[in-house]
Amino acid sequence: MHPSVSALVEDWTQRTGIALSAEEIIRKRCQQTIEFGKQLGMTGPPYNPAVLASCLGIQIEPSEMDMDRDALLIPRSDGGLLLRFNPRRPQSRINFTLCHEIVHTFFPDAYTQVHARGPENTPCPVELLCDLGAAELLMPREDFLQLQSAHGSGLRSVAPLSRSFGASREPVIRRLAALATRPSAAIFLRLGLRKEEQNHPESASPRLRIHHFEAGSSFPSFIPINKSSPEDSCVYRALRDPIRGSIHTGTQEGWNLPRPMQMNVEAMNLQTAEDDPSPTVAALLLPA
Repeated sequence: MHPSVSALVEDWTQRTGIALSAEEIIRKRCQQTIEFGKQLGMTGPPYNPAVLASCLGIQIEPSEMDMDRDALLIPRSDGGLLLRFNPRRPQSRINFTLCHEIVHTFFPDAYTQVHARGPENTPCPVELLCDLGAAELLMPREDFLQLQSAHGSGLRSVAPLSRSFGASREPVIRRLAALATRPSAAIFLRLGLRKEEQNHPESASPRLRIHHFEAGSSFPSFIPINKSSPEDSCVYRALRDPIRGSIHTGTQEGWNLPRPMQMNVEAMNLQTAEDDPSPTVAALLLPA
């Protein structure tokens, strides 16, 4: 177990006497944090992460200099914390970043070392837990389920839910899969090559491959990273669609996961700019 995660679990167990997994601790701490903010007058959704940080005694300020990072969490000499963020990012990204850094404060070592969040954090247990917690803070479970019931569970609900929570589309899609009542998975695909093709790219054709994913606990198959999508899948129609946010559907698609199965699929291009060198396609998979 990662040392920071071990410290988190040990600190929780010593304080509460209750044995929980690291994921359960993060979810519990996020629920407690939202309730504490509400007791101090915070309202939402959307919840303002800057207000939440203030409720927790965290000093927050935009950086006056150019940053190649999304945020820095810096221990202060008085024992407090300074959260300095990049104000040049889109507001939805800033919101998620601030929530991510707030979750870092749940770890005992937040008060002894600087934490930096960049455009692409190296996946590690601590960062994954902070992303988990950021979704819990920005889109609390009960609020999300209540609003989702009005908009539906598919990708058509992504735009209104993004507006309601001040969140970008990818975290909303992840949340849809994580809280789904039926088996489902959110996958995020980019054009790429198989490992053995990467040494001779001139003779290979890129295909949409799974870059990362969020699977509900009841999804019946493991999802391997870099697995390619079926060539006839609707994800390719979404990739080629010039209209940002358009939704494409496929029924009874054959996905050759470790457990081959038929999938009903919804797909959306998450490309953020016309010159995006690596557009991402998001898809919801539902066993047919």
